[in-house]
Amino acid sequence: TGVIMMILFHVVENIGMTIGLLPLTGIPLPFISQGGSSLLGNMMGIGLKCTTCKKALKWFELNHVTFEQKDIRETPPTAKELLKIKKAQNLEWKKMANTSGEMYRSLGLKDKLPTMNDEEAAKLLASNGMLIKRPLVLDNGVATFGFKEEVYEEKWKR
Repeated sequence: TGVIMMILFHVVENIGMTIGLLPLTGIPLPFISQGGSSLLGNMMGIGLKCTTCKKALKWFELNHVTFEQKDIRETPPTAKELLKIKKAQNLEWKKMANTSGEMYRSLGLKDKLPTMNDEEAAKLLASNGMLIKRPLVLDNGVATFGFKEEVYEEKWKR
């Protein structure tokens, strides 16, 4: 929704300037600018989502592995599922968390997550898919977080 609001702001601002209701400010049209910076920024916002997820999708396609894709932001795993994964694979919460994400940093989870008990950490990560490292691949109790080709070769190649 943030990207949509950014584009909507640009559109409203430009329409307002064109019809004379707002002062001319030099804000470019969405996806259009002389130097290309607006285009680059907007494309990064909408099209180039998670490059790691794209690498994983490409790997699955090249290796003819069938899968069902779900948007983790819309349907994150439950706390119960995260606890089950953690225990089955003996993982640390840090390995399951999106440590490079803005939300992780803004919530100060680098310091908080290690002090939480398992139930608290699972509940927190399950509350927002953006807190979980992507891509998350699950199948019959096996899970991988992130994309490393050698791990995918071992876990998912059939």
